[in-house]
Amino acid sequence: MIIPCLLLILTINLSAREKTEQIANFTWYTEQNTLEEMAQIAQKADKPIFAVFSAVWCGPCQQVKKTVFMTDDFKRIADSAILLYIEQTTPEGDAYNKKFNVSAFPTFKLISKDGIFLDHFTSQRTVDGFLNWINDVKAGNNFYQLSKKLEQYPQDRDLIIKIVEKLDYFQVDDKIEYLSKAITINPDFNDDISQKIYEKLASTLAVAIAYNTGDEKTKIKNKYQQLFLNIINAYYPGKFKYDLKENDGFTSILNWFNESGNYDKTLSIFNDLLKQKDEKLNLIEEVASIANAVTAYVGSGKLEDAKAWTKKVQDAAKDAETLKKDSKFLYYYFSMYNPIITYLADKKEMKEAENIGLTMESEMTRLGQDSQKASTLLQLTQKYGILMDKTIESIYLKLKTAKNMELVYFSTAQAKLLVKSGKKDDASKVLINLYENEEFIKNLQPELLPEALNMIAWTMVECKIVNEKSLEIAKKALTLKPSHVIMDTVASIHAELGNFKEAVEIEKQALEKTNNEKSKKDYSDKIKNWEKEIK
Repeated sequence: MIIPCLLLILTINLSAREKTEQIANFTWYTEQNTLEEMAQIAQKADKPIFAVFSAVWCGPCQQVKKTVFMTDDFKRIADSAILLYIEQTTPEGDAYNKKFNVSAFPTFKLISKDGIFLDHFTSQRTVDGFLNWINDVKAGNNFYQLSKKLEQYPQDRDLIIKIVEKLDYFQVDDKIEYLSKAITINPDFNDDISQKIYEKLASTLAVAIAYNTGDEKTKIKNKYQQLFLNIINAYYPGKFKYDLKENDGFTSILNWFNESGNYDKTLSIFNDLLKQKDEKLNLIEEVASIANAVTAYVGSGKLEDAKAWTKKVQDAAKDAETLKKDSKFLYYYFSMYNPIITYLADKKEMKEAENIGLTMESEMTRLGQDSQKASTLLQLTQKYGILMDKTIESIYLKLKTAKNMELVYFSTAQAKLLVKSGKKDDASKVLINLYENEEFIKNLQPELLPEALNMIAWTMVECKIVNEKSLEIAKKALTLKPSHVIMDTVASIHAELGNFKEAVEIEKQALEKTNNEKSKKDYSDKIKNWEKEIK
């Protein structure tokens, strides 16, 4: 059953702690304020809450912060709503994410001044895009009010379509449930409203199969494969009118067949698209379809075709300054490089894989994606061992502007890479300097300090930089927050130092504290191994 809203019970005499942070010229409340406290603040101001769910490691999160939240024009939004910035890496942020079922970042939601969830943001990430959405929600065109109306008119298929369009991109289960219900009302493929629903369902299924992995992906494919094919066959190639008509529609179709491993079908449809366009695709506007074709070319072993199309898009993007703000283009453009690099790395052609990676790195720099570049390069280095020097250089530049937990994330990543490069002493200096950085400790939110210290200490364990200093750091984290995760770090350091009796005692405490089955097994195995070492 789909629950359309979350109604909060407010405490009358609640006094908000009003924890805030500054982003450029604007003050944001943080997740350190409870949702009940935020509702009280919103009631006082008589404004809805504009909630941003973010993560320090998330490139797109930092991009929207830079291009939207830090601009003077953002004042138009700041004047119309209470600003709430929720950081995923904090315990309080995690609680917000669970309450609102947030699993992708960034996510944007609007909450009423009475604490009622109103709507998800699904439009263009610009000041105008956000502001138009907020005004639309205030006018009554929002998920909450549309859902209440559907309770009165459950057979209204147009209303169901509007509700589905209000759901978040990743709420595929809810979308499938709504659309399947609408189809049972009238399953006729020739009915105009039904066609709109069928096309929307096909697009949603394509997202579902891409979003899930492993057994869940297989289950979705097996369950909906015939339905998806029936929808495509009913309208392909010349009868698409709605969601499958434009570029995003072709993307959905190509994506489904790619995820199903049916690369020949993907390329067949892509070639039809080429014929339809007289071989003259708009390489910028239709980059999503091209990106899917590149994946299919690679999957079919046609590497040169994949590289040729990537080069065409690269050439088309030359001197296009506006593309630096086109998040959709940037996403699909850079996604083209990944299957090519993966293919070459799997074939052990590491030199060519690195050359493709260098081209991607150069393009990210040219198109102003420095904030995302460090994370992207780090993933390639960790997975394939390529671009080590470029990654270290990129992280070094990132650390000049990184703050709070982002500083911890990239510092620990830098240390791991330095160890891989044979520079263990330099890695040790990076971690200890961060620990002894008084300004960093002072500016970090107190709630984040235990996690930050534990990340530093655990990285020292991973990098085999275990000494009394690493034990000191871990013990300080444990004093601030006696969690099973930090206990495991302290115990692991004791074990590395040969203090097996202390390690076993602390690990047993960690075992008692955790409810996670994987952690239980991990801790139990460590205890058994360490007990063997006690003389």
